[in-house]
Amino acid sequence: MACESPGPPLAKIRGLVPYCQSIPSIRHLGYMETSVSISGWLLAYYGNLTSRQITIFYPRYKAGLKDNQAFQMKKWKEFGANIIPIKRPNMQNINFLMAKHLLEEIDPKALLLPLGLSFPQTVAAVARELLRTHKSFLTGSIVCSVGSGTMMAGIIRGLSHTSCRPDLYGVLAAKKGVLGTYTKIERMANCFHTYNLRIASPGYEYTQAEECAVPFPCNKYYDRKAWKWMIDHIGQLKEPILFWNIGGDGK
Repeated sequence: MACESPGPPLAKIRGLVPYCQSIPSIRHLGYMETSVSISGWLLAYYGNLTSRQITIFYPRYKAGLKDNQAFQMKKWKEFGANIIPIKRPNMQNINFLMAKHLLEEIDPKALLLPLGLSFPQTVAAVARELLRTHKSFLTGSIVCSVGSGTMMAGIIRGLSHTSCRPDLYGVLAAKKGVLGTYTKIERMANCFHTYNLRIASPGYEYTQAEECAVPFPCNKYYDRKAWKWMIDHIGQLKEPILFWNIGGDGK
C-alpha cells in the first residue's frame, strides 16, 4: 500500500499529496464522503500531517449510521476533521453540490475536493508506478477495480510509454454505464486509445460488500469485487495475470 499506518491502506495518497502541494495557499479542504469509502480517512490523515483544516460531509440517514460509517467517523475524529451531516442525502452528485454550498457558507476560501479524489496527479502517479513494474508482469492481463476510473487511466497512461499491450479488465464496483465509464477513462488517460480495455459489470450495488477470501489487504466495497470477478473468470484470462490492488479495509 502507498499510505502507511496510521493512515488508511489506500493508494490514492499518491495523487492527493502532489495535488495538495500544488495549492499551498488553500488551508481548508472539504470532502463529500460516501457510506463505504475510506477517502475521507485519507484526507483527514493527510490534513493532520500538513496542518490543514479538513471538513468531511457525510450522508445522514433516518435509520442511523449504515455500512462503514461508524468506522469512518472514528477515523475522521482521530485526525481532527470537522464532521458535518447532509441531512437529506440523495445521489452522490447532488450530495456533492449540497456539500459545496455548505462549505462555501462556512469558509469562502475553502475548497471541496472531487468525488473519489480523482486528480490528474493520481493518473500521473499510477503511470509512474506502472513503469516501475517489471515488464514480465505486463504481457498477459491486468485486472483492476473501477470506481472513478482514475487508477485504470493511470495504468493505461503508463502502458502508453512501453511496448507492452496486456489485456486490461476494469471491474465496476457499482452498477453504472459501461460506455460512459470507458469514455471517462479514455479522457483521463489522455491517450489516443485505451489498448485492450474491457469493462466488466458484475452487477454489484455500490454499498454491497464482497466477502470472498483474499490473501492480502483488499477492500470489500471495491477491490475485492474485482478479485472475485478475476477468480471466476481466471480460465479465460491471458497469463500472467496482474491484479492491481488499490486499497484495503484498514480494520
